[in-house]
Amino acid sequence: MATKLDTPGTLLALINALVNGLTNKPPGGATSAVVDNQSMAMADVITELKGYQGVYQKEADAKSALSTARQARLKAEPNAVPRIRLVVEAVKGMMGSHNPALEGLGITPDKVAAPLPAEKEVLKAQRNAATRVARGTKGKKQKAAIKGQVPAAAPVAPAAAAPVKTGS
Repeated sequence: MATKLDTPGTLLALINALVNGLTNKPPGGATSAVVDNQSMAMADVITELKGYQGVYQKEADAKSALSTARQARLKAEPNAVPRIRLVVEAVKGMMGSHNPALEGLGITPDKVAAPLPAEKEVLKAQRNAATRVARGTKGKKQKAAIKGQVPAAAPVAPAAAAPVKTGS
């Protein structure tokens, strides 16, 4: 069965084993090897392998560092994100939320609504008025003008006197 070289990790493990084995105990005490139909000194083979070893080891180290950094970020994120949002809001409060100078701090200024053209403004007012009519909503002055009227109480007829019972 052939040695699998399908992942950088397995390849690095193989390179490490080759460098260690060829440095400490070359096969049959050989001082050279034929690689790709070329005779090479064992020291040159080991030097070439160490070059590859360094490249693959840097990747493995970077993956480990990335994993550690990601864990630290994920641990800090629940506190950091809300706090950063609060700082952004405070800065916007100090400078104004539409201030273009916010961009220098990495904050996107709030957009200013574009004024509507006259015909759209009229249409908007008509729609608002139609909505008020449909919902029956009234303004302050209209509400103040409404006074409740207590209906006149119907005259109450005196109750007919109940017959008095006398002892039987």
